[in-house]
Amino acid sequence: MMKNLRDLMFVIFFLALSNFASAQIQYGPRIGLNFPTVAGINNNAGFKTGFHVGAYARISFSEAISFQPELLYSTKGCKYVNGGGGLSLNYLDIPLLFNFGKKFHFQAGAQPSLLLSAKSKIGSGGDKVDVKDGINGFDIAPIIGFGFHFNNGFNFGFRFSYGISDIIKDNPGDSQHNFNTQLTFGYSFGGK
Repeated sequence: MMKNLRDLMFVIFFLALSNFASAQIQYGPRIGLNFPTVAGINNNAGFKTGFHVGAYARISFSEAISFQPELLYSTKGCKYVNGGGGLSLNYLDIPLLFNFGKKFHFQAGAQPSLLLSAKSKIGSGGDKVDVKDGINGFDIAPIIGFGFHFNNGFNFGFRFSYGISDIIKDNPGDSQHNFNTQLTFGYSFGGK
């Protein structure tokens, strides 16, 4: 019984490895717009405009399924609705996406994020204050969206992410979460 199980595991591992070895790999730069806010009950947060820039790879396992890891510098945070100012959060985002479809595709996955800096500004004339010590250094968010890959290598996507973690350390009140809408553009090198 154990020998049969070991042989079966070997066959599954070999098939997965041969499937990965035959996968087409594309890679390239990614840039786009963020429309983030901090979501939560009783907060003073409105949407702001930010950006993301980085690189991605697209590993195609079949014509309709691919894995797309990315590495992005991403600006998030919010505008304060009452009184002006806002919260500026800068992250290193690592989206890990699966694409389902050929040229037009749906995306789903998870995005771990590492906090790089955090500043708050109260009022329109106030100074920016470093608040990184009060913000959790790690966030993870599920992502859903859709995209389109053109034959010439250009691609775009539209996706949503909602952080699971409370961004405020030791928060005694209502939890606050990163919510981000992205419009993203890229160009693929490698196999088409």
